[in-house]
Amino acid sequence: MNLPKIQIIFIFLAAFLFFSACSEGDSLVQEELEIINQNKENHKDNTEQLDFNFGEKAKPANFDGKIYEFKGELQPCENSPSDVSEDEAQGMAHVEDGSETWFMASNHKIKAFNGFFTRNNEKTLLNAYLLYMDMSEDVYSLYSLSKHFGDIDFDQENMMLYVPLEGLYLKDELTGYSIYKWDGISREILFEKLIVLEEKRTGMLAPFVAFNSIDHLAYLYGFHGTEHFGCRLRRVCGYNPDTAVKTTVREFLGSMEETKKNIRPRIIEENQETVIYKTSGPEKIIIMLAKCGSEGTWASEDKITEYNGVEYCEVNHTIDSLFFKQGAVFSPNNRFLFYVHSSHKGGNSALHTYYFPDSEKLKFYKNDPDEPIYAIFTGTIEHELHVMGVKHEELEGVDIWTGDIEGQTCDLHMMMLDNDLLTDDDYSIYHWLFYDYDGDGVTDLYDNCIFQPNPDQFDTDGDGFGDACDDHPEYFNPDQLYPSEFEKNL
Repeated sequence: MNLPKIQIIFIFLAAFLFFSACSEGDSLVQEELEIINQNKENHKDNTEQLDFNFGEKAKPANFDGKIYEFKGELQPCENSPSDVSEDEAQGMAHVEDGSETWFMASNHKIKAFNGFFTRNNEKTLLNAYLLYMDMSEDVYSLYSLSKHFGDIDFDQENMMLYVPLEGLYLKDELTGYSIYKWDGISREILFEKLIVLEEKRTGMLAPFVAFNSIDHLAYLYGFHGTEHFGCRLRRVCGYNPDTAVKTTVREFLGSMEETKKNIRPRIIEENQETVIYKTSGPEKIIIMLAKCGSEGTWASEDKITEYNGVEYCEVNHTIDSLFFKQGAVFSPNNRFLFYVHSSHKGGNSALHTYYFPDSEKLKFYKNDPDEPIYAIFTGTIEHELHVMGVKHEELEGVDIWTGDIEGQTCDLHMMMLDNDLLTDDDYSIYHWLFYDYDGDGVTDLYDNCIFQPNPDQFDTDGDGFGDACDDHPEYFNPDQLYPSEFEKNL
């Protein structure tokens, strides 16, 4: 087939731009790795002065409880929707109120739909684009609240939507997250607060926010700053939005002269007294572990513990130099953490699953910043991508809810973005029904007794352990001790 010259030129130009972008992405990853190595040298003898005394080298783990492992491959459901055009879809969340409302985050918009994974009753809730006048050129230009939204999450108890923000309008190198109250009647989100994260993060280190329903912390990707040394780039760190410090744009940025150096001076000048919040340090840190030397887990050589004769090492996804962190979510029973590993080497891309044994789930109830929470690798859900070409794909956000997909019941959902250089960006969502280890009809994402059949799911004391596996079913003791240190909660 003979193509017109103009079409051939366009294809070569598109390919050039794509590979340029990939090279830039790879250089950013390399830059992050260099900073990590430099920080190791600068601080290897100073961890006792830092907030988390386990620092770069995690403390030995003493977890207990049964270890969960995958039982063969998950059975996929039909994909729906597929190849739907959207402005770089990034993530999704949902509301469990019977309305089948779900949210999609793209690069610059948050949308709501009714009917799981359909696009019925589409409504734009948030548009990041802002119009302002560039004072230096006296022309109007289009800039955004942030350069990039990430994988969102939803607090079902308080009806709050959490949105990660990369490249904030305050400064490109700042990241943060915003919180919105969902009004299901008007189908609107009401702004609650914008929280600016540590200044030592780069502008692209808030790819996801995962809300935990036990401790009500917002968990975000770690970073290579030195302010909270335990919150490393390889880890997931929990922040408390209620302890963020209230301030204003003016107080945060300092003098107006400094503010005018910002690339968005008009926005800043007109919003000097806008209230924002500056984050406090992370309160908890999740460290991912896998069997030392196991393939496909990205386990490092840092041995943390030995349990039942098996050695466990800390997982470091950045070992894959082409790795991109894209999404994360906790299961409804807070037993699992799902972590999206997308890579420019397509065969490395997968949804990684981590399990919290009894001792580690208990730490979500406690407030001990010097005790990391260990998550044990249980398996991957593989999905090889087309990468480094005209058709370039990325794994994006992940969410969990039970819904009917083409007549099949599914509860685990992952988004894939197709960065097709010759057409509009489009996305697909992949679905699975998770395991039911004990065969009681309740999948392990929801089951409050994973290893003990209890189809009724009774949890009389509300401590997260179903009556069938609770040492004291009428006594609130998530630590399964009697008397319990949580006795005050009775």
